[in-house]
Amino acid sequence: MLILTPAPLCIVVLGVCRADNTEGGHRCATKRVQTILVVQFRPPVGGYVVEFPAGLVDENESAESAAERELREETGYSGKSVRTSNKMASNPGISNSTMAMVVVEVDLDSPENATVTPQLDEGEHIERHVIYLDDLIPTLDEFRSKGLLVDSRVDHLAFGLSMGKYNKST
Repeated sequence: MLILTPAPLCIVVLGVCRADNTEGGHRCATKRVQTILVVQFRPPVGGYVVEFPAGLVDENESAESAAERELREETGYSGKSVRTSNKMASNPGISNSTMAMVVVEVDLDSPENATVTPQLDEGEHIERHVIYLDDLIPTLDEFRSKGLLVDSRVDHLAFGLSMGKYNKST
């Protein structure tokens, strides 16, 4: 049996964004949850891909710190890690890469998120999209209609959310 050395852990950031909704100057009782997606060119697939912010965990860095750093670098938003998944195999049929999903709460009303500027590396071009979770499926359909690919992790979340609605209607 071939044993591969584990690849560096990758983190995927599920940003959970909240803001106090106001109508006519009055706060609303309900707050729609938003998330952050990024679009970037991925040479292996030869096209633009809709993804969650993500990156590698640096040496001596926790998954949570890496998630907060990657979110800030790729989107400009600051947030606080609140939940981390167990280590998962990303694509065990063809790769030894592993990942963890980190939920990061982002307060869109916080002063540090009032004006956000990504801290992109040279040559990195990332488009940021803050969308409502309940609009995820139509938003992904719109991206697809423009020829973009959707990362499986984003699609899995959309599918899971739709199954939750399906389960309530049966």
